[in-house]
Amino acid sequence: MRKTIIFTIYSFVILATSGISAQLKPILENEIISDAYLNPLINEKGFHWNIRIKSKIEKQFFLKITEIRNNETYEILNSKVNLKLGENKLESEFLDIKQFNWIFEDTDAQLFFSLTLENESKKNSYILNIPVTIQQTELSDLRRSSALFLNVDEKIRPINIYYNFDGRRWSIVNHRNENNNIFYEFYPFPSIPQYSIELFQVFRYMYIENEKFNNAIKDKKLFFQQLISQSKSTCKGFESKILKEDKENLYFEYSVESCNGSKPASYYGRYLVSKKSTVLFIFIYFESEIPKLQKEIYQIGLEKQSNNY
Repeated sequence: MRKTIIFTIYSFVILATSGISAQLKPILENEIISDAYLNPLINEKGFHWNIRIKSKIEKQFFLKITEIRNNETYEILNSKVNLKLGENKLESEFLDIKQFNWIFEDTDAQLFFSLTLENESKKNSYILNIPVTIQQTELSDLRRSSALFLNVDEKIRPINIYYNFDGRRWSIVNHRNENNNIFYEFYPFPSIPQYSIELFQVFRYMYIENEKFNNAIKDKKLFFQQLISQSKSTCKGFESKILKEDKENLYFEYSVESCNGSKPASYYGRYLVSKKSTVLFIFIYFESEIPKLQKEIYQIGLEKQSNNY
């Protein structure tokens, strides 16, 4: 078994860059709502959503909830609600089955919702943007309910794994599994992979029966120094910063103006030391600086990645 660590950041040769489609920064709390949760349900009447909102105040609002899928939007709820202090339970209307077509896909559903609260004068708006993951166990239950109550039982469609950090689907474009190293690469809608200005990469390094190797990859700062060593020594305009660190995680960023004549690139990442492996999650933005909105989206996306590896 190979005992060296692969530190190369795989990426496409960038011939040009495409613009960024409109996206939404996740907002998980605002002045009115401290938490919100959406749960899909199917019964004899159809498809609908159970909605739980934890309110900081008691007041009447107009509430609109929309699912965002790339450039498409699906209205979930649009009504006047009387929020009470604490937990509020709401239900959507029964919806078209097309809004639930993801239950017949063979990978976890990565959804994204926008909630807008307006007061009666509609002068003030309060927004939440929430990523929601529906795992395969839940999807299996929904498919059984669909067949039982609605006589809708479609063939399961094979779909490659994807992410939805910001209302855009980030589709997988590259995957490698080499000995103890597993690699995935994703790009966002509507980019063409080889021209995308953004990429998201996941490198998983499995522990092996060699404590020296395992201890080396568990050393977060050593890993980071090895990760950036080639860029630091050979690239122009190299800058790096460790953003924060705890027992399991190291968050960092670095950028280069050019490497051997290539275009500039900025990296924003998290290195996780977990039970069975270590994992490098990293966003790449092919400019010398990541715009503020992108950086905020990346930060939340990294923080929401599972610790269970």
